[in-house]
Amino acid sequence: MNQELQKAYGLFENMPLGYAIFRVEAGDDGSRYAFYYANSTFLRLFHLTAGELAQADVMHYLPAGHSALYAEVASSGSKRSFYYFHRQAKKHLKVFCYQPLYGYCACLIDDVTEQFNIQQLLRIRAESDSLTGLFNKEATHEHVTQYLNETRARKARHAMIVLDLDNFKEINDYFGHLYGDALLLEISNRIKSLFRASDIVGRIGGDEFMIFMKNVRSVDIVQEKATDLCRLINENYNYFNTDLAITTSVGIALYPEAGTDFETLYNSADIALYQAKDKGKNQFHVYNGDPAAGNEILYSRLRKNSVVDKVYRVLAQKASPYENIRAAIKILCFYYGFRQGYLIERGGAPYHQYIVCRYPAAARGELPDPEHSVYISDSLKRQDYCYVTVKTAPEFIRSLNGGRYKTIYFFSIKTAGKCCGYIVLINPDKSLRLETEELGELTVSINIIVNYYLEIKENDKMLMQDYV
Repeated sequence: MNQELQKAYGLFENMPLGYAIFRVEAGDDGSRYAFYYANSTFLRLFHLTAGELAQADVMHYLPAGHSALYAEVASSGSKRSFYYFHRQAKKHLKVFCYQPLYGYCACLIDDVTEQFNIQQLLRIRAESDSLTGLFNKEATHEHVTQYLNETRARKARHAMIVLDLDNFKEINDYFGHLYGDALLLEISNRIKSLFRASDIVGRIGGDEFMIFMKNVRSVDIVQEKATDLCRLINENYNYFNTDLAITTSVGIALYPEAGTDFETLYNSADIALYQAKDKGKNQFHVYNGDPAAGNEILYSRLRKNSVVDKVYRVLAQKASPYENIRAAIKILCFYYGFRQGYLIERGGAPYHQYIVCRYPAAARGELPDPEHSVYISDSLKRQDYCYVTVKTAPEFIRSLNGGRYKTIYFFSIKTAGKCCGYIVLINPDKSLRLETEELGELTVSINIIVNYYLEIKENDKMLMQDYV
């Protein structure tokens, strides 16, 4: 062996990558492969000896599925690379192939098992909910969407199940988040135990979970699982010497009847979930495709979950206090169907009021401008809120732009037992009568605005005293 070949041999023998050269011989019955050379790293990687190499089957150590690739490289001189997992060696390998001589294929083999395991660990951490170990919301969405896209052509039935723990916020508020987290972990384990490893189980919110059941044979199977969910979650829990029973409401959407993509299925399951809650909780409901019921549920949920929170948020803004009040009144008008809203402050003379805030800010045909007085019937000042129509408040209605207003809600602002103003919500074109629950939610929001307003007035008074 001359000096040049010795250097090349030493380079291949001592490199950290596996290196092998094999002949590719074309025949009538297909290509045949025979090792020509392999370095010591290749032999260690596959537990071979130099004596065994000549009789070794190339396709035992390199994937047979790439045989056409090896033949192409050996004949054309092209370069190719791929990844594969070797089951016997239990290694993830990256292979780069090139042509050293015509009719030969050389492979550089890198053991990337450690890097692959690290990537897998990082991926699992990124996809997992930190408390329960289930898929998080983003990963659940991604896995379900990917599965639906891959299997859309198949005529299969799937089911999306969304469940929400009933009144779980009260448990967190009363026992604390440490207790709540322990319960969530136990509940997630119970949920996971009911489903197959192939099903997708995720935590998509604080106390909200999703299960995507693949390839279900019938609706009965899904309903049985939903019944088992309600039963299993309803069993007693004991943490910190406290026994507690928890219930859950479950919504079910079937593929393809209730939708063929993630967003539609989730929306359908969510509607079914809230129908289960409306029926009394601790039960399941299958989405039936009624659009009217769906719209009613979604609108009710949007208002219930948002209105009080939104009022709090706008009042916490850094705008002027009266701009904040106007924004809060705007929210109430939007959610409950009113067209106009006012905060009216009582002036010096009886029944003479002054507009402090209005929504819309400067539309025509509203209450008179602040410099003008507005007559308000005395009968409307006897309650914290009342519902008035043209018939029950004729004097007031006549004073409001010729009596064209059909619906008015009045809320008194009281301090030290005396009425100092009103919040008025008006719909001039439509008769509105809020349900008891809606009126309760509206009253809570009004009380927040009133307390905010009274605090402003108190601060203004203190500032004036300091100035004097």
